Amino acid sequence: MSKLRTTQTTANTHKTISRLIEKGILENTFKGGFIIEDIDMHELKAANRSIVGSEPYTVLVQAEELINFSVKARELVASESFKGNNIAKALLFRSLGQRIIANFYLKIHKPFIKTKLFSEREKAIAWLKKEYQTFISEKEIINVPEEIE
Repeated sequence: MSKLRTTQTTANTHKTISRLIEKGILENTFKGGFIIEDIDMHELKAANRSIVGSEPYTVLVQAEELINFSVKARELVASESFKGNNIAKALLFRSLGQRIIANFYLKIHKPFIKTKLFSEREKAIAWLKKEYQTFISEKEIINVPEEIE
């Protein structure tokens, strides 16, 4: 297991970097040249929790070139049990190869968390911000106490 290095707004493992972009939006970067296994995904989840605690969050996911995700890692990330407080994910691709792999992941593994592909970082962040704000608004509506007459 990798040693987790964290500050208040960033957390790094051997294969990943997690960074708080703004309240409710994390950025997860997978470092190039690695095979990502399910254990790496558990470490990344711990890194994310070290930044956001128990608060709900969205994630901008990007990967450097020459990275591969094992079947177990893809299945784990797509599962309901791995959701935690994650509201939505934006997968940012930089190349045709990454786009093909991301589309394959979405069609084959059908992630439980709302997930969308983007080629532009600004559009991905705008979508995540909207998803976060919608979630928070709905949560506030649900938690409004009823007035007693």
